[in-house]
Amino acid sequence: MSLPGSILIVNPFGIGDVLFTTPLIRAIRGAFPESRIGYLCNRRTESLLRGNPHLNELFVYERDEAVQLWQASRRRWFRYLTRFIREVRRARFDLVIDLSLGERYSFILLLLGARRRVGFNYRRRGRFLSAALSIDGYHDIHVVDYYRRLLRFLGIVMDDGELE
Repeated sequence: MSLPGSILIVNPFGIGDVLFTTPLIRAIRGAFPESRIGYLCNRRTESLLRGNPHLNELFVYERDEAVQLWQASRRRWFRYLTRFIREVRRARFDLVIDLSLGERYSFILLLLGARRRVGFNYRRRGRFLSAALSIDGYHDIHVVDYYRRLLRFLGIVMDDGELE
């Protein structure tokens, strides 16, 4: 894999799910020490990630806010979404690692302009990703080990699964 100058990790879920990504974040930083690493999270997990020494920047997307705006005013929702996409797009990420398992998120990532969008193809929801590792859910092994497999798919080795 060529050296990405900037990497965005996408995980819009809760605290436990974000904690499970900490070995992945550390492994990416170890593989690409000079790269700028961003993380797309929600408001509940922002404070947890704010102090992570392996991340350079955070982007907060609050799905509940977007849904409320959609219900109140399509115009305000559209402004919210386009403002968010513009903000992240300006960061010009070379590689996006999508952990969302969601088609909506992978479509939004397509709009960000990153050529390399990698993640899991869960229930055929990875169609907007440029490369995907097929899974049928998180069943037989720990979530961290699924992330280990995704990193191996990218040519990155995760030494340990220690959470931070």
